[in-house]
Amino acid sequence: MIAFIAVGILAVLAAGVGVFVIAKRLGGDAVAKDPKVLPPVAAPPTEPIPARRSLHSALPASCSLLTPATIQAIYPGAAGDEVATSDRNLEGLRQFSRDCRWQFVTGDYIRFPMVQASGMSGDKDAEQTITFAYRNKVARLGPNVVMPRVDGKRQVPHLGSEATLIYGSGGEACRMARVLVRSRNVQFETAYGGCDRKPGQLLPTTPIAEETAINGALMMARDVLRQINSA
Repeated sequence: MIAFIAVGILAVLAAGVGVFVIAKRLGGDAVAKDPKVLPPVAAPPTEPIPARRSLHSALPASCSLLTPATIQAIYPGAAGDEVATSDRNLEGLRQFSRDCRWQFVTGDYIRFPMVQASGMSGDKDAEQTITFAYRNKVARLGPNVVMPRVDGKRQVPHLGSEATLIYGSGGEACRMARVLVRSRNVQFETAYGGCDRKPGQLLPTTPIAEETAINGALMMARDVLRQINSA
C-alpha cells in the first residue's frame, strides 16, 4: 500500500502541473486568480461503533466502502477508482480484499482519500489470524517513504475491535493521516491528506491542517466500518 499511495500522490501532483500549463496557455493569468478553497473537514461524531457480534463473511464493493455523503464531506466531486477486488474460496476458506482511491483533478487543491480492506472466513482461526496481522502492522507503523515525518500515533477507542491513528507529513510535504481498524475477522485502513494552493503559489503545496487530515481519516474509518458491519 505504501508504494501505491506514493505513486498516487505523485500522479495527482503531475496532473496538477498539467492543469496549470493548460491554464497558462489558454487563460494567460488563470494561475494568478485566487484559488478555490475546500472547507476544513469537521470532526466526526464520537459515539461508539462496535464490531458486530458475528464474523464477517463478505465485504462491499471496493468503492462502495465510502458513502456519497462522506465523499461530499471530504472531497466534493471525487470519483472512486477501483484498484483491486478479490474474493477467493479455497476448500471452504474464504479470503477477500478491497482497494479504492478517490480522484478529482483541480489546480487549487489535492486530496488523496484511500481505503484498503481485507479479511477471511470459513476457518476457526480466522479472527486470530486477522488479529495477528493487524497488530503486526500497527507495531511496524512509523516514518516511511509516504509519511517521512510522524507527528503522532494513538489508539482510537470504541471503533471496531481495535483501531489506531497515525498522522504526519507525506512525501510531497502534504499532511496526511491514516486509521487502521480491525473488526473481528476483517481489517481495513483509511488514509486522508492533501495540500492547498495559496495565493501566489503555482501548485497546491501548502499542507492542509493537521485537524482536517485526522478528521477526514476518522470520518472515513467510521463510514467504512458501518458499511462492513451491514454487509
